[in-house]
Formats: sequence, structure tokens, C-alpha cells
Amino acid sequence: MPEIDVTQLRTMYVFSPERSEEWDGFFEQLPEALQERRAGEFVRVDRYDSGPGPLGTWMTFGFTLDEEIFECSARPSPPGVAIKEATSADAATFVTWLRSRVVPTEASLTFNTEWGLEEDIPDQELSHASPSDAVHLFEEHLREVVGTTDE
Repeated sequence: MPEIDVTQLRTMYVFSPERSEEWDGFFEQLPEALQERRAGEFVRVDRYDSGPGPLGTWMTFGFTLDEEIFECSARPSPPGVAIKEATSADAATFVTWLRSRVVPTEASLTFNTEWGLEEDIPDQELSHASPSDAVHLFEEHLREVVGTTDE
């Protein structure tokens, strides 16, 4: 079986505080921070009181990197933000911005991926990782999830 280049894999990355913690005010600050970053970025807030999907308030928004628009979502409770179909480098750029503009300064920050959640892999600590360290952590996570090794 050929080795998979995890740097090119695209998946959903989910960022949240540790389970016992909240990100006070992040949901309210997110739309303004997105508009400051890039005027006209798409933001929509919906409330679902019934239906087949998760209930509660959800924010859907766009996040543009190098002219590619990523679909993202956020929830106030439990708090969390996701970027969909992103590479490890894209996710690192996104979470670096998220950490600097939206997540409270001293708050914890964890991550997982869609695949990690499907495999019941626990969230991993990311709180003060540099962008390059974040890429490394994301790629190690992907190797674990897809069962590959990088020689």
C-alpha cells in the first residue's frame, strides 16, 4: 500500500476548550473579528429548535485563505469552531488567527478531526503551539488516524 502524504489530506478540524472550560464571549466576538479580517466574509447565525440534526444555535461562516474560501461553523455551547476540508497547514493558519483574535487569552485549546472523532480518538491539547508546531501535531494526528508512518 503506498504511503499517504498527510500534508495534502483534507478533513474537518474541530477546535474547542477542554471539556471543563468555556470560551466566554467568543461566539459574540467571532462575526466582528471575521469582518475585521476580511470585509464581506460570509456569516450566518441559525437556531435549530427541532429537526434531525444537532439542536441549538449555530454560526456558519466563510474563512478565506489565499483566495480559497473554507466553510466553517461555530457553536456557543458546548463551545467550538470547525473548519471543513482543510489541510494541516490551512488548519494551522486558521487556528493561529482564532487564538489571536477570538479565543480568550488564557483559555485552553484542543483539536480533533472528523476522522479522529469517528475513531473515538481523544481531543489533543494545542493551547500555545506555534503555527509550525500546530502543523506537526495535526500531521501526527492524521498519521495515527490513517495508520501511516512517515520515515
